[in-house]
Amino acid sequence: MACSAAPELLDGPTQAIVASDGLVYVADGYFHARVAVFTPEGRFVREWGSKGFELGQLQTPHGLTETSAGSLLVADRDNGRLQRFATSGRLLDSWSSELLGRPWSVVHAGDGSSFVADGGDQSGAGRAGIVELDATGQVVRRFASFGAGSGELNEPHMLAVSSSREVFVVELGNRRLQRFAPAGCAPAERACAYEPVAGWPALDGTLDPISIALDGERLYVGHQGDPASIWLLERDSGRLQRVLGEGAFVRPHGLFVATDGTLWVADDRGNRVLHLTADGERLSTIGAP
Repeated sequence: MACSAAPELLDGPTQAIVASDGLVYVADGYFHARVAVFTPEGRFVREWGSKGFELGQLQTPHGLTETSAGSLLVADRDNGRLQRFATSGRLLDSWSSELLGRPWSVVHAGDGSSFVADGGDQSGAGRAGIVELDATGQVVRRFASFGAGSGELNEPHMLAVSSSREVFVVELGNRRLQRFAPAGCAPAERACAYEPVAGWPALDGTLDPISIALDGERLYVGHQGDPASIWLLERDSGRLQRVLGEGAFVRPHGLFVATDGTLWVADDRGNRVLHLTADGERLSTIGAP
């Protein structure tokens, strides 16, 4: 049975990724509470999920990523868990714990591990952190805590992870970006600490970040100010290189860079996913009537 009367239409999409099978998987998160699957050209293929608390159901699927094994991890934010699905929609695992907290974003690191933003409960309880999981869902490490100082977090919303396992995070509560790097150790070591990189980013303008994606030296950041746009930063310095798509989005809630270098933008308030070139030119739109 379809999750919605018009399954090709989106309603509050939070993240879209292109998986290794070439299909586009969309966390249609704020209202439909499902994963919707499309071809890159925008043809609806299938969907799964419904609003609820049981295994396989979703309450604000807020982010998703493909693992090295080809399954999909979904940040089931309001249920306080990660759920792992086959690309067919079959439930494989559900992971939750006190250390994991409430996942807002999940990004696969490419070596079997994944990083999760624990954004807290939005209840004033003061919880936040970044969690690394191994391929079985076990917590390897947790770092950062709630606050406004360097290395502290307030509503960490979206993550990006580099090939050297540096972690870039967008914070809604503090309206900023932070970059964490392994400190004086091999990053794969379980005892490895992560510390914030001082003086990063180097920005002159006022950025109101909501989303983030990394492509080598190019760091894309969704700006939810007026007008909404995507800021292209140089990864190491954090300096602004270009502003893309100014005024083309209502709110660029989720970003993803495909293997061909093109950009997929989940515009949650526009109820659509936009496919752009690396320079911000529109290629296609998914979900819009």
